[in-house]
Order: sequence, then C-alpha cells, then structure tokens
Amino acid sequence: MSEERTVEYSDHADFNVDFDFDNAEVKIGSLPPYKASYVLYHADYEAYLDAIKNYNEKKEDAIKDTILYNYPQPISYYFHQAENGYSNNNHRLQLLRSTWEAIIFTLYAVVIGEARSKNLPLRDIAIRNSRGNFDLCFDDYFSDSLAKKLLIIERILNFSSNYNISLHSNNIISLQSIQNIRTLNQSRNEFMHTAALSEEQASHRYSELYPEVFDVLTDLTELASLDIMRYVENAGSVTALRCELFRGYSLARKIPTIQINPSHLGTIFNELNDQNILVSYQDDIFSVTPFYHFNTEANGNRTNLCYCKKRLSSTRYEYEIVTRSESYEVDGTVFTDRVNELRGLII
Repeated sequence: MSEERTVEYSDHADFNVDFDFDNAEVKIGSLPPYKASYVLYHADYEAYLDAIKNYNEKKEDAIKDTILYNYPQPISYYFHQAENGYSNNNHRLQLLRSTWEAIIFTLYAVVIGEARSKNLPLRDIAIRNSRGNFDLCFDDYFSDSLAKKLLIIERILNFSSNYNISLHSNNIISLQSIQNIRTLNQSRNEFMHTAALSEEQASHRYSELYPEVFDVLTDLTELASLDIMRYVENAGSVTALRCELFRGYSLARKIPTIQINPSHLGTIFNELNDQNILVSYQDDIFSVTPFYHFNTEANGNRTNLCYCKKRLSSTRYEYEIVTRSESYEVDGTVFTDRVNELRGLII
C-alpha cells in the first residue's frame, strides 16, 4: 500500500458496510470473495475517498432535513435561519448561538417537565457545599444562567440512572451530549464578552463552531420523535386531542388530532387546558409549563412559543418569544399549580 494513503480502510467502517450493501462482492477465480469497499480501497484509493465524501455529504443532508422538518420548532427555526436567513456573518453567528441556546432551553423544559410529572425528588439532586449549604435551591430552577440549567439537567439524569428511575429524558440526551453542549456554552460566553467581530472574524468563528453545533444536533436525533404542543380542544372523544404542534422550522400553524393512551388521562387531565405547553414522547405526555409558554399574535393567526428566561417575583416571569428574541412579562398565576408541584419536589 502506498505510503501516501493517510486513511486506513478500517477508519470508515460505516461507509464500508453501506457500500458493500449496495455493491456485490468481487469474485476472482477460486479465491474467497472480496468486499466491494475493500477492492475499491486497494484498486483506486482516490475513488474510495471520493465515495466517502459523497457518502458523508448525503448523510449530512439527511440529518439536516431531519433537524429542519422534525426537531422542535425553536431548534429547527434558528438552525434554518443560520443556514439560510442571515443578513451578514455576524448575524449568522448570532443565529448559531440562538440555535444552541434553543437546544438548552428545550432540553431543560423536557427534563424538568418529565421529572415533575414523575414526582422525582429533586431536593435529592442538591449537594452540600463546603459551608454545609445545598448548592441548588428553588430559585435556581428559574435562573437565567444556561450553565445552571445544564447542571440541573446533568444532576437529574445522573440521579435517575443511579437509582434506576425510568426517565425518557435519558433516551433523548446522553451525559456526553451535556458535556459537549457545556463546551459550546463556554464558547458562547467567550464571544458574547468580546469586542464586535469583523465580518471576516465572524465568518471564521462560525466555521469553527458550526461543526460542534451540528455534532450536538446529530447526537440528539431522538428529538425528532418528540412533539411540543398546545392543547386546543377534544375531537369527538376524550382521547382524541386537537393540538397545535411546534415542529420543524416553518411557523405555519399545524393543528392535527393526536390520539393518546386512555391510561394517561388520569395523569394529564388537569393539564389539558390552553395554558399548558405539553410534550408527547413515546406514548407519554406531560406539561413543560412554565419553562415553555406561549404568546398569541393579536390577529390570532399564530401562536409563538416562549422560553422562560427568569422568575421576577412570586407571580411575575420574564419570557422570550422564540423567533424574535423579544422579552415580555407574564402573570404566572395562570400556571401556579405547575410551579407549586415543582416547588414541592425541590423544597
């Protein structure tokens, strides 16, 4: 084999398997048959590299389509904008930042929402510090710190794993993904506190960060099986729910009828109202309010999802409208029950 070959045949096992599935084995006389990928590698190394490049491009395009059309709307929307809707390189970099912020807000809402719905003792994930005080309190769950959100997610996933508590969230996000997102968040903090970048600098920074964001999104493919939705009304029976779905980058309203398992009615009955944002995943359904809420356009033609940025007082919350980065205050009395349930698990 030529010394110029820097790629080993074993480096691309996934490609080799797929290539061999599509191409017949090569038979030479009485010798055992050779895998097509093995023959290509040794017979035409450059063609082998080109085939890998095409394979990776198709694979990346397929993942992009999944993100754009099947991931929760906040993630899909900002990813689409970073790909297609930017006005300059600095704007594009900000949209990429908004993409991974959307990842954190979405995962946080899902993990906390499921933990609340399954009565996970969140007080037990706190750790005493050197002064003997617990390092997490109720107010921390409404902090505007993304690092704090990642810490809480990590603690909940670890706790559920250590005590064999079944959470769907462990299927959606791995602890390694949390660490990768934490690294991205550190990068976010770095460029948020630097002087304005030139267009060339912003383009270079985008090129550095995009692969990291894309890798995180690739690791979170279970998000494509998760639906964020808002209950609208029943459709003929108590288990048929018309819900507004927030899936994919399009902001067009989608209100299909969702069939739910009758066994879930008892647990979500009090949450089936127009003030709750729900998550449906693997035949389970639970509220992610107040960490996700909504804002309805004045003309009633569109419902905007909103992140909970922070808790301002016992009844006031600051939210940010997804797609606008515009903050506004909400009277939290409309979801007092969800907050009180959460408080009871933390305190």
